[in-house]
Amino acid sequence: MIPNDQPARKQMIERMIKHVIRTSEESEGTYTAWEIEFIESIDGQFLHKGDLSNKQCEVLERIYDK
Repeated sequence: MIPNDQPARKQMIERMIKHVIRTSEESEGTYTAWEIEFIESIDGQFLHKGDLSNKQCEVLERIYDK
């Protein structure tokens, strides 16, 4: 579960996004094309805005837990 505490939240989101990107590069077929596109999209949004919506965090967690 991604915490609501801002510093911890940002750190957790960043770590999860990087993990999924790294795993997708190292292990082809781990994620669907949609999941990879979603992660790339929220990565850009996170870098620009510094946070994600609660719904985006839920989807990130589902992808991360694969």
